[in-house]
Amino acid sequence: TKTGSISQLKGEEFVYWGQITTEKLKQGYGTLIKSDGTTYEGIWINDKFSLYGRMIDTQGTLFQGIFKDGLLNGKGYSCSLISTYK
Repeated sequence: TKTGSISQLKGEEFVYWGQITTEKLKQGYGTLIKSDGTTYEGIWINDKFSLYGRMIDTQGTLFQGIFKDGLLNGKGYSCSLISTYK
């Protein structure tokens, strides 16, 4: 399995720009945008986001830190990117 150059993958529920393997698995640095608006930018290992990255969910909350197998794992922080001022 060799990590290739920057490519674009499209699925029914996502668009991904970044490094992929010859088997078209996400591997290395990349950005994925899901159809619901959730965005993940960071490191991918075996088609799952892992190590350091950041995710913005559909509520506008930013999670930045360590991920493992697609889940938050270890230290990081979160904050809301949507604010209402009066």
